[in-house]
Formats: sequence, structure tokens, C-alpha cells
Amino acid sequence: MVVSGSWESTTATTWLRLEGAPIDEAAVATFCRRPSVGAVVTFAGTVRDQGEGLSGIIALHYEVALELAAARLDAIAARAFSDAPELQALAVHHRLGRVPLGEPAVVVAAAAAHRDLAFDAARFVIDAVKVAVPLVKQELTEVGARWAPSATPLEDFPTQKDVTS
Repeated sequence: MVVSGSWESTTATTWLRLEGAPIDEAAVATFCRRPSVGAVVTFAGTVRDQGEGLSGIIALHYEVALELAAARLDAIAARAFSDAPELQALAVHHRLGRVPLGEPAVVVAAAAAHRDLAFDAARFVIDAVKVAVPLVKQELTEVGARWAPSATPLEDFPTQKDVTS
């Protein structure tokens, strides 16, 4: 697993990023704005102070298989555009390493002429990221840390075929 380093892929319509630095939510949304876009839907998944059966969380820590995660993000973006050719822009940024309470761990923005498509695309992308991108989350408290009960061992992550079929 990798906890430092970063990866980024940018095209005219897609901006995908795995990074250790704080996510610039405004930049993610701004990337998706264009003259033909009437709706930019942005989702920010932030660190909250509780998890499954655990309170007092002060931060999350994300580890990743970087090469595999990059391939999965590319596949998810390709699927989003394939499923909705009217989608005009998409951005996904996920934080790596330690993410303090209240800060975003992931930000997704989807842009389309109309809101329904933008909402649908944003929901598909965040749901696919949660299932298919090999990010493992550790919950940190003042007294210790634990791997999130929902953490999936890397070998159990779905294949690219599972995500795109």
C-alpha cells in the first residue's frame, strides 16, 4: 500500500487526482464549469467524528494501491461518459494519508446541461469509487486507531470488469 505520493490525469473533460494535500473544492467545481453547462453537482465526503460503533474520531488515514487505484478511476470516468454521452465534465479528487476532522476526503463534481444527468453521474461516480477503488481507511481517535470495519482487503476489491460491466 502507498500512503504518500500522488497521481493525476487531466483531459479536456476529466480531472482525476489522488493526493496527500488538502483538496481544493472550488477548483474541482470550477474545472467542470463551461458555457454549455447548466448544472454542476459537487459531492464532498468529509471526515466526521463517528464511525460504525466508534465515536471521537479526529482524523482518517487512507492507504492506496496507487497504480490500481489510478486504473480504476480511469475506468469509472470512462464508464460515466459511456453511460451518459451528454455528460460534459467530471472531476474526482481523493485524499491520501491523514485527513483531519471536517476536511474532505473525496470530492466529485459532474457537469451537464441539466441537473438530473449531473446528479446521476455524480452519484454513480462516488458509489463506484467507494466500491472499486482500492483505498483502505483507518479511523484515528485520541486513544488509538482501527481499520474501518468496512475496509476491504485489496484482494477482495472488484475487478475492472466488475466495475465497468
